[in-house]
Amino acid sequence: MAYCYLSMGCLSLFTFYVKSLFFEVSMSSQIGTRVTVNTSNINFFLAKLDQILNLKILNVLAFPLTIVTILIFLTSYFSHFSPIIYFALFNLLAVSLFFVNVKLYHVFKIKNYIPRISINNTLSNIQSGNQTEIGSLLDYDTCRIFKLAYLSDPDSFFIALSKTDQVRFIFYKAGISFQELVGVSTATTIDQVFLSAIKMAGSFEQKLIGSSDLFWGFYETSNNLRRFFADRNLKEDDVYNLVFWEKTIWDEEQKKRHFLDPDHWISTGGIGKSWSTGYTQNLDVYAKDMTQMISKGIARYSVISRMELVDAMQTILTKSHSHLIMVGEAGVGKKSLVREFAKQVLYGKVMPSLRFRRILELETGALLAGASQKEGEVELRFKSILNDACRAGNIILFIDDIDALLLEEGQGSVNAAQVLIPYLESGALQLIGATTPEKWHKICANSKINNYFNKLVIPEGDENVTLRILQDLSFQFEYKYKITVTYQSLKEAYRDAKKYIPYKAFPAKAIDLLEESCIKTQNMGLKVLSPEIIQKTVSQNTNIPVQEASGNEKDVLLNLESFLHQRVVGQDDAVKAVANAMRRARAGLESDKRPVASFLFLGPTGVGKTELSKALAESYFGSEQNMVRLDMSEYQNDDAIHKLLGSENEAGGYLTKPVREKPFSLVLLDEIEKANPDILNLFLQILDDGRITDNLERTIDFTHTIIIATSNAGSEIIRERATEGTSSNKEFAKILMDKLLRDGIFRPEFVNRFDSIITFDPLNELQIREIAELMIKEIQKKLLAERDRKLEVTDQAVTKLASLGFDPQYGAREMRRVMQEQLENFIAKKVLGDEEDKDTPIVFDVGDIEE
Repeated sequence: MAYCYLSMGCLSLFTFYVKSLFFEVSMSSQIGTRVTVNTSNINFFLAKLDQILNLKILNVLAFPLTIVTILIFLTSYFSHFSPIIYFALFNLLAVSLFFVNVKLYHVFKIKNYIPRISINNTLSNIQSGNQTEIGSLLDYDTCRIFKLAYLSDPDSFFIALSKTDQVRFIFYKAGISFQELVGVSTATTIDQVFLSAIKMAGSFEQKLIGSSDLFWGFYETSNNLRRFFADRNLKEDDVYNLVFWEKTIWDEEQKKRHFLDPDHWISTGGIGKSWSTGYTQNLDVYAKDMTQMISKGIARYSVISRMELVDAMQTILTKSHSHLIMVGEAGVGKKSLVREFAKQVLYGKVMPSLRFRRILELETGALLAGASQKEGEVELRFKSILNDACRAGNIILFIDDIDALLLEEGQGSVNAAQVLIPYLESGALQLIGATTPEKWHKICANSKINNYFNKLVIPEGDENVTLRILQDLSFQFEYKYKITVTYQSLKEAYRDAKKYIPYKAFPAKAIDLLEESCIKTQNMGLKVLSPEIIQKTVSQNTNIPVQEASGNEKDVLLNLESFLHQRVVGQDDAVKAVANAMRRARAGLESDKRPVASFLFLGPTGVGKTELSKALAESYFGSEQNMVRLDMSEYQNDDAIHKLLGSENEAGGYLTKPVREKPFSLVLLDEIEKANPDILNLFLQILDDGRITDNLERTIDFTHTIIIATSNAGSEIIRERATEGTSSNKEFAKILMDKLLRDGIFRPEFVNRFDSIITFDPLNELQIREIAELMIKEIQKKLLAERDRKLEVTDQAVTKLASLGFDPQYGAREMRRVMQEQLENFIAKKVLGDEEDKDTPIVFDVGDIEE
């Protein structure tokens, strides 16, 4: 037994010696004029201790060996063994306990110790000019840097810092390799670095200074490093976000490693919890347990940046007989907030009245599927589910898209509102519903059920919220698609989703764009998702050029006049003005809070105003089908504005609905001067703000549209000017507009909203002939495509057709009528009569023209 006591004493002394090494700081190494770090013996000891504690075999064997040894001592089976066996067993137990003791001390006292002096007090001392020892404020992993760096050399210190896990993560997500850092001179001082690092750690209310804080210190104080990141399109805010991202991930990872952290203890309520609640057979068929899914780790992303909304949910549901309706656009993250609330319930971080609740999500699709609605089977299913929930007594039922049940009332199918109201009144269960503002408005109009709910509006997440969510999801996408997702690509996903996907909500639209781009990256055989791939994804989905103009597109933009003149005859000044405006827009020089471009076309009938609009739609939006054309003469009455904006009982207006469905369109407003004055006021807002609210309270985005208004006002003056030929187009446009303003046709505030006011000249005989040739080419192309027949028109016939179609008053419109009556009628007779073989071209000569 004396041997046992002697062994215990030696082990105790050795354990005390190990612990004392962590606080041995007798030798000080000064690394700055105001900052010192004590490093006596710590380097050697940390290296050896890491080597011991990181041996997995010891981690694995320590606990079971301890248990086995204790069992041996408690067993009389080995009672006949000699004292030497007991001595060996006792030493085995002592060594196991020693290892566990040192390991726990290492985790809880060394890696996560709390310093005696706070960071804020240290910062005050340094700013006061006092020399301050900060070694006790450095976290464990940062202390290890001192084994690798020369403290007097900032560049050496930065290279060593870059090898830590925290800083490597920052560079990894920034798409920067370690090789790129070689040769980068920081050109700063340690004093400045540590001062900035302490400020950074203090801003996050940390107890210790970490590697990422020191990295920020280098970035903030080194102009060379700032230029290094700027060359890679990373501004100061971006670098800060990278540091924030690293801190969030690092904190989460550290918490996961500490199994004794109370934040990770699930509040189960004891083994008898399930016995105290009712049997939920029907409910389990049509609902899934969100709390159970979270306990298994099934959760898409964190909403830690929106916890104020989760707290608001808890406040509402804490009240007795209270029910919650979450109202927000599709994609704002309503279900994710419910998941986070379920997580808070699971871990007991809620008020006592909400503890041990089960959050169940009703699957409305399964509820409605296969039911005979005429016989009321859906109502019977719904009642059985609600009865189960009431009997259980601890259910909070979540119904996503609750409008799928409530809006059926009155249509002869599902009368869910009347079924639900008695249960809401009883207080036996609590309900969380989710829907959109538009559908909630309809529910309130058709039922009194809204009186039983507390409304919580869920807004879209801003840039910071969305980026945090994308950062969470990026790890899942990296694992799923075997690629690397950089911070730049996350920012590009947010920026492009905001600009080019107007009718979905954040964060959903950014998430969808990011995942689609990840799939594209994988399919292309690439390993890194770049911002360019995200831009390419947006371009393919919207037919809008998102990337910088290059190659063929660049040539088209630089020669846009030639492209437009393939369809528009004459009107050189008008074509040039439009081409210049579109080049400015494509170069990103126009405001992103107004339409892409807006023009007021003034000129007689049939001079090319509409044709130029079609050509512009084709060149910028890919097809002239992407054009919303409105005849404003149909909107002269006082109620005309409702036709454009829609009404509460209609799906949408003639203006707002097509623009909402196709936000990348050209809006053509024919004969704008004939519209009701209230209509002109409506377009004042559109031209100025790039958006408007329809009668369903939806914001319609016009920032991706080109708006062209046409008018025949002042046509006689234009004709007179064309015969005189004394003024340039720009000068004449001003003279004409002054005349129209004096006559009260337009108001100054309306006219001034347009980017350009462009006048169109009457067409002459030569231009009418060119138009005739263009029309004939269209007919030839259509005939060949649809009938596989060729058409030949003699030069004499073209001249005759142009002569018949020339009308100074109606321009090319008369030419179109002549083509129909003469050429198209002739072709129709030939095709239907089948007088000739298909291989023989149809020939139209001057003699075929009917006088």
